[in-house]
Amino acid sequence: MNRATRRATDNSHAHRAATTTHGEHVIAPRPGHYVPLTDPILIAEQIRLMTARRDRVR
Repeated sequence: MNRATRRATDNSHAHRAATTTHGEHVIAPRPGHYVPLTDPILIAEQIRLMTARRDRVR
């Protein structure tokens, strides 16, 4: 993906996240087509953070 397309895609994802109540756009430092395979620690950390925020709200 060229830089202009990547920038447009990132902007689109950020916009979508911003339209939700608890949305957050996280950019993987080692991007790939399937982030759960290329950066599973990032995915696990984001899930941990989401559940911690949810538990604080309850």
